[in-house]
Amino acid sequence: NVDIAVKDNILYADNYTDLEFFDISSPADPVYKGRVEDVFESNTLRPELGQLVGYEEEEITEEYDCNNYWIDESLIDATFDRDFSTFTNSGGFTAPSAPSGSSSPQAIAGSLSRFANYGNFLYVIDDQTRLNIFDITDRLNPSITSEIEVGRGIETLFPSGDNLFIGAEDGLFIYSLEDPISPAFSSKFEHARACDPVYVQENTAYVTLRSGTQCQGFNNQLDVLDVTNISNPQILTSVAMDNPHGLSLSEDLLFICEGIFGFKIFDKSDLDNISNNELSHIDSFTAFDVIVLPGSTIAMVIGQDGLFQFDFSDTANPVELSLISATRECLN
Repeated sequence: NVDIAVKDNILYADNYTDLEFFDISSPADPVYKGRVEDVFESNTLRPELGQLVGYEEEEITEEYDCNNYWIDESLIDATFDRDFSTFTNSGGFTAPSAPSGSSSPQAIAGSLSRFANYGNFLYVIDDQTRLNIFDITDRLNPSITSEIEVGRGIETLFPSGDNLFIGAEDGLFIYSLEDPISPAFSSKFEHARACDPVYVQENTAYVTLRSGTQCQGFNNQLDVLDVTNISNPQILTSVAMDNPHGLSLSEDLLFICEGIFGFKIFDKSDLDNISNNELSHIDSFTAFDVIVLPGSTIAMVIGQDGLFQFDFSDTANPVELSLISATRECLN
């Protein structure tokens, strides 16, 4: 499992090649309700053999030309790095209510989420290249309605208004959801190759770019875009960061997780001076993604050590309220 979404007490989760769903009306006693089989691609599919469900390890030594940067994909498949190296996104949480002040039908979600709710539809990134679109009008009988090829390296989804913002390794895609079954390409804002979480507030998109092995990039910055005209997004400013991961916003506050550099809160009212308006910095843990609960002063932060709750009533001194300890060895 890599990601989840919740709609009206039904939790949807990807499970290898299937979409599973559970009734979580009683959160302490979730009830399995079913699955849609074989809707996600798998790098371990061999047409002549079927899906790989187990394997035996064997040590093989081969020589490679060190002048060639890209290693043969057959080696990557054999060691399973290709499958598991992409499992670095924090699970996106979604809730039935839309963000405060929003009339759009989507739910709250983290900026690293691969799942996105929009009305009676669920969008899921599959194999980092395409969108799978599920009709969830009947919550307990989801059905896949269409698949759309977007491009290589797509990573995150963020619905805002009647548009879907798709973060990719080389840019930000914007698709119109005027026809939710068949999202239409509107534009793409290209940037240097990097991991690309995105969060949208009204007509402004905030995109973090970070370096790292999985991201294959060297940029660590925040790009702020004017998306008033979704067909022609414009860069407003770029702000240097340490190693930005997930982000969230609440009015004039910007929350950014900086990986091993911790969790930061900025005043974003003056876009050109965001870096000079850091309000607080908690560097005692590794932070991956953050969700600010609408209408509250509570930030839920996903870290390497688990799920944190912070009260940011005093933005200069956020107070840790709780920690549900958890570790995931695949996070880096």
